[in-house]
Amino acid sequence: METQTKKGVTSFYIKVVAIVTMFIDHVGAVILERQLVDPSKALVSGSAYYYKLYSVYRVMRCIGRIAFPLFIFLLVQGFIHTRNRLKYALRLGLFCLISEVPFDMAFKNSYFDLSYQSVFFTLLLGFLFMCVADFIGKKNIPPVLGYIALVLNSAVIGYFLMWLLNDITLSYNYDGFEGVAFYAGVAIFAALTVGVEIFICRKKPFVDLSRLALSILALIPFLLAAEFLKTDYSAGGVFAIAAAYAFRSKYSLCLSMAVLVLTVTNVIEAIAFFGLFLVLRYNGQRGKSMKYFFYAFYPCHLLLIALFAKFIGL
Repeated sequence: METQTKKGVTSFYIKVVAIVTMFIDHVGAVILERQLVDPSKALVSGSAYYYKLYSVYRVMRCIGRIAFPLFIFLLVQGFIHTRNRLKYALRLGLFCLISEVPFDMAFKNSYFDLSYQSVFFTLLLGFLFMCVADFIGKKNIPPVLGYIALVLNSAVIGYFLMWLLNDITLSYNYDGFEGVAFYAGVAIFAALTVGVEIFICRKKPFVDLSRLALSILALIPFLLAAEFLKTDYSAGGVFAIAAAYAFRSKYSLCLSMAVLVLTVTNVIEAIAFFGLFLVLRYNGQRGKSMKYFFYAFYPCHLLLIALFAKFIGL
């Protein structure tokens, strides 16, 4: 039971920091970015004013990198502690729909555009994956299914590396290495999976291999869905949620793994490691209950930003 005297910060304060940094990021991404690219604003590239505005824009976008990993951390904690996961998922789905028009108005200057989806879709896909992973983790999985999943996972990684190297060979003419990439991917992924099982799980070898392999296999459709829907942060965002969930037992690792995955996709995301200063003080308590305020803030602030941009002629 939560107490009033427990030291540290509650999830309420983490949410406040997350939405404030997100707001700063979105003001920069919508208002300042439109000014930087709009020739009617007489911002001549190379002028002193242009560089000052661009500097402010970059600072605001850097501050915004802190927001998404904090939301991932809160999503994982919410998944662990929620009493009704179905309602949680439906709530995320509802705000995916509610946020669609404000999101498109802000980022696409249109009332409806399916080329880019809000971060709520990314969070929903990540939440659904955690539901599947949790289900797998509670079941006695026949080892043979785990071995099949391990082979399929290795093949997927191998084909991905083969595709990646093939894309490189189109530019650099390194023909003949695609097959090497495939088998290297299979071997590396299989070795990593078995290594995690033996050296990190530290149980009898392969006791949990079936669950681990099936969970990784189950993640792939969610990654593909994120890419197909073109969600904010796309597959990297869903993978970051999965990585945070895998290390959910320790707050600092939970956030760090999410940031690490995002940093691989874009090095600027490493700024989000500053969120550790907040998460390390997290006391596990919810704090003030303003659940729907935080949900409603996302579409509302996007709508206000979009309307303000329109009002000033952007």
